[in-house]
Amino acid sequence: MGDINVTNPGELSNVLNDHQKDIDATKARLDQFQAFEEIPDAVTKLREETERLKGENEQLKEKMKEVTIAAKARGSWKAEDTKEAKAYGIGKTVQLMLEAKQGSRRAHVDLVNMGCISAKPSSDPHQGWTTEEGVREKHVNKDVVVKAGLSSLPLTGDDSVGSYYGSYTIPVEYRGELERVALDNSAMMGLVNTVPVPGITSYVPTTTDELTWTAVTNQNTDKNEETLTFGRATLTTVTYASYIAIVEEFLEDTLVAAGAAIRDMFGEAWGKKFDTLALSDSTYGAMSTTGINSKVMDTGDVAFTDLNLEYMHNLIQELDSQNKRNGARFFIHVTNWDAVRTEKDADGNYKLGPPNDGIAQRCWGYPVIVSDGMPDSSDTAISTAFVAFGNPRFIWNGVKVGYEFKIYDQTQSAMESGQIFLRVRTRQAFVCAVPSAWAKLTTAAS
Repeated sequence: MGDINVTNPGELSNVLNDHQKDIDATKARLDQFQAFEEIPDAVTKLREETERLKGENEQLKEKMKEVTIAAKARGSWKAEDTKEAKAYGIGKTVQLMLEAKQGSRRAHVDLVNMGCISAKPSSDPHQGWTTEEGVREKHVNKDVVVKAGLSSLPLTGDDSVGSYYGSYTIPVEYRGELERVALDNSAMMGLVNTVPVPGITSYVPTTTDELTWTAVTNQNTDKNEETLTFGRATLTTVTYASYIAIVEEFLEDTLVAAGAAIRDMFGEAWGKKFDTLALSDSTYGAMSTTGINSKVMDTGDVAFTDLNLEYMHNLIQELDSQNKRNGARFFIHVTNWDAVRTEKDADGNYKLGPPNDGIAQRCWGYPVIVSDGMPDSSDTAISTAFVAFGNPRFIWNGVKVGYEFKIYDQTQSAMESGQIFLRVRTRQAFVCAVPSAWAKLTTAAS
């Protein structure tokens, strides 16, 4: 048999297959000639050829074993004591260090298993670096810093963060309805002047001037010239947002439709926030706007409970023209409105009418809007505004981004801690553009 040049088990297998085919062909010819005794020489030669091919075949099989063993040896080069294997180990260590720095829990474990221990600069510059001594378990549990979930107070079903956040809605003996006190819908939405705004700052042109008609003495008399003075109100867009964290198991176990409930509750909360921003907010509310008319209650009337129908009428009088009073309404919290609608005359009759007839929410002919955005009875204090009167169309609401509800379930916290986030966001602006057409009632200072 001549030299056989093979570089891998595949090539050697092909050679073996070819030899096997030659053996099979020779054997077939031998079987044919054995039937004819008159050609013994041919039979003898074929037998010799068959034996030769069988011998070569056995040698090739041995050769295949050697090639296979060599191939297996080459596959374990990473474990050998060679420059290539050492370079690979250094590269793998650096890769794990980068992954560990980014918060990978698996990379920390792999580094510890490789014999690595984290080190940090010592507070003493002469001591260089310090390491945590001790067994690996101590190192893993104490030294390794694992990136925590974004929220420390997610809703869970097992009280794992304390205070039973969400836990009370999980057991099967609870009903699926979530009992809660829903906030009133906004009383101001639909009443104020809502417009889209293109940017962070928008201006609303205003004027309080009135034009007049002047009679001329005769046809040769000069007509009277009128002028207008304009001002401007500023709409400053502000982002309002909140989020709540929920773990996946809570959503899987709870009987309550948590996502829909949270969405609705955030919507109701925005209704209250909307009214507050429009009416009583210390920065954007109409009652905090410079130039608003103010009626201060008489000395001694320092509490909200001192409110009466006469003060309500005095508030109307703060607007000195019918133009300012057109479309005006009272704005008050329902707990303070109670003091007015239960007011009685000297004979003990309710001034706003008998309660069995259903007291209309009107006062001195003007509608009364009760809103949670106004100060309630518990906010009573001296020198505090708590009732407003004016046309809500003079309040401008600029909308850059409306009510937005998003679910974030593809975050690192979702992957590592199973935390899903529900977030609400809006970008809006509020301003009372004509404060001189509004008035507020304030408790006395003493």
